[in-house]
Amino acid sequence: MSHMITKILDDSKYKDKPIDFLDIDVEGHDFEVLKSIDLKSVNVKVILIEVGDFSIYSIFINGN
Repeated sequence: MSHMITKILDDSKYKDKPIDFLDIDVEGHDFEVLKSIDLKSVNVKVILIEVGDFSIYSIFINGN
């Protein structure tokens, strides 16, 4: 079963609190998890993900 990070945070003690650092490390699925975060409702200053394929990084940054 998968959950959106936003839902997990909403159900935790961190709901409505700023998060200084979020490290996403899910062995090859980091980008999918990153895309699942509703950045309009979650206040995160820094998010760290592993990027093993530059094309994925390029898609995220450039939207292509």
